[in-house]
Amino acid sequence: MVFYIFFRLQKQVDYLEANPDCTVCFHPVKVIYEDGSVEETVYPEKNEFPLNTGRTDFNAFDLLRRNFIQTNSVVYRWVGVDKIPDFFKKHTAGDFQLHFLHAVNGKIGYIDEIMGVYRKHSGGIYWHVDEKEHVLKIGEDWIDMLINMRNYYSNIYAEGFNDGISWTILDYICILCEKGNYDKAIHYLHKYIEFASFVIPKIGDVLQVAK
Repeated sequence: MVFYIFFRLQKQVDYLEANPDCTVCFHPVKVIYEDGSVEETVYPEKNEFPLNTGRTDFNAFDLLRRNFIQTNSVVYRWVGVDKIPDFFKKHTAGDFQLHFLHAVNGKIGYIDEIMGVYRKHSGGIYWHVDEKEHVLKIGEDWIDMLINMRNYYSNIYAEGFNDGISWTILDYICILCEKGNYDKAIHYLHKYIEFASFVIPKIGDVLQVAK
């Protein structure tokens, strides 16, 4: 196993050395549920963004559309601890923050070879719980993280961050409404009032579809 890991890491280091414009290198992984309740899959899937674009390297704008990098598959051209913003430690999704931190400095390289396994178990945060319950569990933290990232990085990424923030708030508030937690939904509309003009007109349509 140690030899296999070393082999995988060496391939990624070799990739970064051969592509000096890349700061991130990742590969697909096999996803296994330890209780066998779900069939094995591969992440990211080739028929989904961004692999379905046919490109072999990606960028920070792609990451804003979707976090397609599994944590145990990535190697960075390290930018240094002094470059890590203070707000990183406040949020659960440290992996996405690190992916983006490095992606703003170069391309994201992809090796089309399954070289790792991601095992899911009942004690993990990404266990196959109800998707809506998962949004309620991490939604506020994810929204606040995206807002902090938007405010930290260059304005060229602002539109992408705002789009992700807006849709996440909409999902979060609609799920609260579905569960009859209207006071909490109103609270978050006030908290994220900056995005209300996007969220409010769409709430009715989303709830109608959910019925």
